[in-house]
Parts: sequence; C-alpha cells; structure tokens
Amino acid sequence: MERFLLVQPRFMGDVLLCTPSVRALRRAYPSARIDFVTEPPGADALRGNPHLDSVIEWPRGRNALSLGWSLRGRYDTVVDFRSTPSTTQLAWLTGARRRIGVSSRGPWRHLYTDVLARSGDDVYMARQKLALLAPLGIDPAAADVSLEISIGPEERQRAADVWARAGLPIDAPVVAVSPVARVDYKQWGLDRWAAVVAELRRAGLPVLVTSGPGERAQAEAVAAGSGAVWDCEPATVRGLAALYARCALWLGNDGGPKHVAVAAGVPTFTVARWTAGAVWTDTSGGSPHRFVERPPPGGCDLECGRCAHRACLAEVRPEDVVSAALPLLRRPAAVGAESCGR
Repeated sequence: MERFLLVQPRFMGDVLLCTPSVRALRRAYPSARIDFVTEPPGADALRGNPHLDSVIEWPRGRNALSLGWSLRGRYDTVVDFRSTPSTTQLAWLTGARRRIGVSSRGPWRHLYTDVLARSGDDVYMARQKLALLAPLGIDPAAADVSLEISIGPEERQRAADVWARAGLPIDAPVVAVSPVARVDYKQWGLDRWAAVVAELRRAGLPVLVTSGPGERAQAEAVAAGSGAVWDCEPATVRGLAALYARCALWLGNDGGPKHVAVAAGVPTFTVARWTAGAVWTDTSGGSPHRFVERPPPGGCDLECGRCAHRACLAEVRPEDVVSAALPLLRRPAAVGAESCGR
C-alpha cells in the first residue's frame, strides 16, 4: 500500500486550496494511505474530509526536526505544497523515498527528489498545488478545482440559531460581507466596506458581517448603524463555513474567509490587490467567483508586505463593487443548501 504525506502548515485558505489535490490523489490511488500535516486552523478546515486517512497537527512552536523525526519511516512519498526551508526539512527527515516540492532559491531544494518550477502569476493557486501531483501520474489540467469543507450537524445548527436569533430570512438572499484582513496590505478599507454594506441595505438585502478571532472591532466598525448582523463570531473554521452556506453571495477582502466561502458553495466577489486576483480566484468557465483589482496610479513594485499606501486598493470604489457583485447573487432556492464541495 502506497503511503502519502501532504504538507501545508498554514494558512487556513491555503489549506483549503489543497483540497482539490487531496481529492485527485485519492481518486488516483484509492487504496493508499493519505495523511495531511498542518497547523490547528488547517486541521479544523480538514476535519471530516472523506479523502484523508488522518490529519496530523503541527502546533506552533514545534520545530521541523522534532516533527520530521516523529514521522520517520512512515511514508513513501511526501508532497510539500508550501516548500519553505522548514517544510523542506520536514519532508527530508521523514525518510520518504520520494519528496516533491516547488523550486526556490537556496540549498533546500536539493532535499527534494522532484523539484517543480513555480507556476505563472496568473494561475489559480489550486491549480498550482495540483501541479505538484504531476510526477505521480496525475494530470493537473484535468482535475476538478472545487474546494471542499465538511460541515457537520453541530455547525449547521449553530448557523441556524444565528439566523433565528438575528431574524435573518431563510427564503430570501442574505449577503455575507467579510471586511476583515489579517495583514494591512489586504485591507481595502473599513470605511469603504461600510459604504458597501450601507448600499446593500438600501437595496433591501439582509447583510451578515463576519469576523474571526481578534477581528470583532473591524466587523463592528463596518456594521455600525447599518442594521447588518455582525455579532456572530464562529468558534471554528467549519462554523464559519456553515454561516456562509446559508448565504446567497460573499463579498470581502482577499484572505482565508474567501476560500471558506468558496468551499461552502457560495458565489464570491473579492477586492484584490493589483495582479493578485487571478492567483486566488477561480474564474474558469462556469465559475461563480469574480474579483476586482486596479493598477496603482504610480506603478507597482509588487512588494505588498512593504506597501504602506495601498494605492491599488484605493482605486476601487464601493459603487463598483456593489454593481459588479450583485449579478452573482444565487437564487433564493439555493440558500441554505446542504452540500459543500464535491
């Protein structure tokens, strides 16, 4: 029996973007053992995934040396989706005869047996991750890129309780808005998101503003005075997915919540940094996901982590977001659908 270890420690969205690869690997190797190593938020996102045998948590603070030695001799193949120095070391320390990763600068790439070049900047990230399965005989171009998340009865009941407590309709479309950002350079602007929420409310649409741990202040600032529902912070990633599964449309910044919404089967519209939209959004034929991005007036150095002015995001207007996103609203009959992913 072939034994595979898949590696993507962080982040929540990146882990969900690996789920098409998990599914494709299982279909190609139905009798194999397939395990996935990730940090706790990623483990929550993968809980209940039908294509995995187990999820191994990599707690923050535990080094690759310790974890790698604990897994030594247990796998034939390691697929390292992240391909950083720490994950490369982990792959090598397992002793797997085949170790697949993405080429990067520095000596660590020599610890892989199969090194793949990075994909182009306009390739959807789920496709980029699928490309790592090519050495295993899997055609990445033929694979389904729909994301998956398993939502259990407990999460669905919690979402139903939020709907009942807030008086949200079950027979009319609710729009989810995720105005939060983990890093500043992905934040379009709380004032702009507040303008979007206000416009949605004027159009008669119920709005659910969501946030995660440490993000309540951002959500409250956007929802204040609009009549939007916002005080419903879920305890888990799958709890967030359960909320989104009941919505007809998701709007937000580029980040983990967007990929949770995609996995929950909700059409999405993302405000993205210049050149980032195509990497993080599936816009293939039939996809219900779209993004807006604008070039900064002074040019772009592609150093987003060092960019303080966020000029590309400032070029996007709230009215542009609302007018482009509303056509994506799915029919009310689909709201609250039970299935997520494929």
